[in-house]
Amino acid sequence: MVASTYEFLRSAPKVELHVHLDAAFDTSLLYEVARRDLSVLPEEEPAPWRDGTVRVREQVAACQNLDDFTRIVTMRAEDVVAGRLDRGCRGAGLACMLDCFAIFLPIVRGKKDVLEEMAYRFCRDQAQQNIIYTEVRYNPHILSKEKSSLPTPRSVTVAITAGLRRGMEEFGIDVKQILCCMNRNPEMSADIADLAIEFKGSGVVGVDVASGELHFDQADVRAAHVEACRRAKSAGLHVTIHAAEDGPGENFCCAVTKYFAERIGHGYRIHDSVLVDSELYQRAKATGAHIEACPTSSICTEAVCLPQVHPEKPILDSLDWSQHPIK
Repeated sequence: MVASTYEFLRSAPKVELHVHLDAAFDTSLLYEVARRDLSVLPEEEPAPWRDGTVRVREQVAACQNLDDFTRIVTMRAEDVVAGRLDRGCRGAGLACMLDCFAIFLPIVRGKKDVLEEMAYRFCRDQAQQNIIYTEVRYNPHILSKEKSSLPTPRSVTVAITAGLRRGMEEFGIDVKQILCCMNRNPEMSADIADLAIEFKGSGVVGVDVASGELHFDQADVRAAHVEACRRAKSAGLHVTIHAAEDGPGENFCCAVTKYFAERIGHGYRIHDSVLVDSELYQRAKATGAHIEACPTSSICTEAVCLPQVHPEKPILDSLDWSQHPIK
């Protein structure tokens, strides 16, 4: 039954509304570029989602093959579950997954040919899974680099748009773009609104606030993100916000009422409110906001904890999809 369900899900035509381009890079191309450019990779990269740094060149240099490399730039649900059991079911949370970004972002940052090819291969991979319509999101600032072939966020958006256009034409699918403001970087938000409005006719359909939820509680940061969302909305673009993933359920309602969100990325903490705050749950439900639920990645980030998942079984064998938090 599980195998037939999996084959059905893979072969059926699908729509994907929540996928990050930089979290869906082709690992074989990443590894090829990493080996080519190993000597110029940074020794360390700041981990902006937590205090500290991530050692980049050392980890990449230690990889003997693609399998080794894949392990340091990806996370599998089975690995997370095994790690939880090793730690006595104490989770590492979202930061563990985001550390992977600190390793692979320096590999592609500022490289026009690489980023355009990544966008093209993203279309190829979506087509192979029969995903006929996608809204893919990214932040162009973290992919740009001064004195490179992608010196500005705008140049990044141009390159990605070109790669997606080439892929759409070849594979016969439709891929739109969502530009992301970043949780701890309010200085980027006005630029995101400008770019989203400029590229509205070239495939950009909306804006997002990603990479965490601290902004909901920081008035000055929140104001910059809210203004970017307001401007995008006024220009006829759409708004989706990461909320109530690793933050409280109240963030769900705030994203809709203050940030103009029509869709919510994740939103799982609203499920907790059924028991602890039914009034909040009813308010969230009344908004009619669409929830972009991401079952497997949310096991990896441990936004959803499923103790019945066994580390020695394939993830689809272990999950009871009827028990997913969003029903």
